[in-house]
Amino acid sequence: MALNVSNLISTLEDDIFNREQLEQTTFIGIDFGTSTTVVSYTIFSPDTKKLTTETIPIHLLLVI
Repeated sequence: MALNVSNLISTLEDDIFNREQLEQTTFIGIDFGTSTTVVSYTIFSPDTKKLTTETIPIHLLLVI
Protein backbone atom coordinates (compact mmCIF):
# COMPACT_ATOMS: atom_id res chain seq x y z
CA MET A 1 0.00 0.00 0.00
CA ALA A 2 1.28 3.47 -0.90
CA LEU A 3 1.81 5.95 1.91
CA ASN A 4 -0.11 9.15 1.22
CA VAL A 5 -2.25 11.68 3.05
CA SER A 6 -5.49 9.91 2.08
CA ASN A 7 -4.32 6.71 3.74
CA LEU A 8 -3.30 8.54 6.89
CA ILE A 9 -6.43 10.67 7.17
CA SER A 10 -8.87 7.85 6.42
CA THR A 11 -7.88 6.24 9.71
CA LEU A 12 -8.56 9.51 11.54
CA GLU A 13 -11.96 10.20 9.99
CA ASP A 14 -13.77 7.76 12.28
CA ASP A 15 -12.30 9.28 15.43
CA ILE A 16 -14.32 12.36 16.46
CA PHE A 17 -11.54 13.75 18.65
CA ASN A 18 -9.02 13.52 15.83
CA ARG A 19 -11.51 15.04 13.36
CA GLU A 20 -11.92 18.06 15.65
CA GLN A 21 -8.15 18.43 15.83
CA LEU A 22 -7.88 18.07 12.05
CA GLU A 23 -10.52 20.78 11.50
CA GLN A 24 -8.47 23.19 13.61
CA THR A 25 -5.06 22.43 12.08
CA THR A 26 -3.24 23.99 9.15
CA PHE A 27 -0.41 22.03 7.53
CA ILE A 28 2.31 24.05 5.79
CA GLY A 29 4.82 22.66 3.30
CA ILE A 30 7.91 24.44 2.01
CA ASP A 31 10.08 23.09 -0.81
CA PHE A 32 13.38 24.92 -1.25
CA GLY A 33 14.23 23.70 -4.74
CA THR A 34 17.35 24.42 -6.75
CA SER A 35 15.73 27.01 -9.00
CA THR A 36 12.32 27.57 -7.41
CA THR A 37 10.70 27.56 -4.01
CA VAL A 38 7.12 26.40 -3.40
CA VAL A 39 5.02 27.08 -0.32
CA SER A 40 1.63 25.46 0.15
CA TYR A 41 -0.85 24.88 2.91
CA THR A 42 -3.48 22.23 3.57
CA ILE A 43 -6.65 22.68 5.62
CA PHE A 44 -9.73 20.61 6.30
CA SER A 45 -12.64 22.17 4.42
CA PRO A 46 -15.84 22.05 6.49
CA ASP A 47 -17.90 22.51 3.31
CA THR A 48 -16.54 19.51 1.42
CA LYS A 49 -15.38 17.52 4.47
CA LYS A 50 -12.07 16.94 2.67
CA LEU A 51 -8.53 18.21 2.86
CA THR A 52 -7.80 21.02 0.42
CA THR A 53 -4.34 22.22 -0.58
CA GLU A 54 -3.49 25.63 -1.99
CA THR A 55 -0.17 26.96 -3.24
CA ILE A 56 0.94 30.39 -2.06
CA PRO A 57 2.32 32.40 -4.99
CA ILE A 58 5.87 33.64 -4.47
CA HIS A 59 7.21 36.41 -6.64
CA LEU A 60 10.97 36.02 -6.78
CA LEU A 61 13.26 38.90 -7.56
CA LEU A 62 16.34 37.88 -9.52
CA VAL A 63 19.33 40.05 -8.72
CA ILE A 64 22.35 39.71 -10.98
